[in-house]
Amino acid sequence: SHDDKLFHVKSVLAPEASQALVEFARISSQTTIRLRCGAIGKAFNSRKPVWSTNKSQIIEGTRAQAFQQAEIRTVLAIPVGSAKDLEPSCVFCCYSHVQARSVDC
Repeated sequence: SHDDKLFHVKSVLAPEASQALVEFARISSQTTIRLRCGAIGKAFNSRKPVWSTNKSQIIEGTRAQAFQQAEIRTVLAIPVGSAKDLEPSCVFCCYSHVQARSVDC
């Protein structure tokens, strides 16, 4: 059902983005993400930010190859919504080639 999947809304890339990142954005726009899968699904489901370099936590299976080809090392996923909402409206997510130290949010 659509209720247990998240849909991509928008990708914004730097003008100098590599072809691998452009392809990652294209694949992302055509992919749904299951709740609790990858950084985005975990952030949405827990309603808490996810900042991690742990591949098993940040990569969901449907985009695993695209993550690898784009050389994404760190993900920050932040659920967005009001305190009154039962679930977030969306998840704002940033990807990085740099492996940054994870923190518990």
